[in-house]
Amino acid sequence: MIGRESDCSAWIVAGLLTLLCLVPRTASAQQWHELYSGGVAALRDGDAQKAVELLQRAIEKRPQPGVRVPTYGTNFEPRYFPYLRLAEAYLRLGAAQEATTALQTSARFGVEPEEERTALGARVEALLEAQRPPPEPTPTPTPTPTPTPAAVAVAAEDAPSAPAEDAAPESARAAPEPEPATALPRESPTPAALPPAAERQRPSAPARAPRRLPRLDITSDPPGAQVFLDDEPVGRTDPETGRLRLRELAPGRHRLRLSSEGRADVIREIDIA
Repeated sequence: MIGRESDCSAWIVAGLLTLLCLVPRTASAQQWHELYSGGVAALRDGDAQKAVELLQRAIEKRPQPGVRVPTYGTNFEPRYFPYLRLAEAYLRLGAAQEATTALQTSARFGVEPEEERTALGARVEALLEAQRPPPEPTPTPTPTPTPTPAAVAVAAEDAPSAPAEDAAPESARAAPEPEPATALPRESPTPAALPPAAERQRPSAPARAPRRLPRLDITSDPPGAQVFLDDEPVGRTDPETGRLRLRELAPGRHRLRLSSEGRADVIREIDIA
């Protein structure tokens, strides 16, 4: 009896172990290479959102990319390029800023292939160009109407004399009373009250549309980086989003430098149109 009970107990334990082996592991218990393989498969199947989630978890467990990275035993991952695959997933979701951040991190490590990074960067630029709003149309200036000065001058000269001549009798007009020798000649309207001919004919200048100065959007990883433009400090990127917008830049070539504690400075030569 004792031997049979021992055999039953052994079978029960073996069965429990088999069931535990069949239970799939949760995402938190998966290794980095399993998460990376799942993200690549999701990207290949067209599920970009799932690919982003799995690739981010793989990066949390192993941030360093590499070639022929050992996984377990004698196995290895031939191409562990999580940042390039993450940028590709963000591009499919239309998230250009997030894709740019992933490519910048890839460039900082300098392990993933540069030609793939350059091709993805061109796709990011095309996406940003497609998402950029069209320029606002310049309003057409409305000319200010000016009064006709000739009509004003005629009215000023004819108005005083017309009623006096109509009211006088015929006999008075035939024999006018002679004026004394000391009488002063009748003054004509002062021509100075009328605007000069050059000012009357000068058209009003149309209003010019305000000139829009260019701006520059910067994203840093890690956030909170010190930004220098032509070796002059212009601010820091946002400590959470890593973004900074520079406004009213002078057109021409500028030297942009990002500095973060514990990391090498990033320097770029940029042309502002």
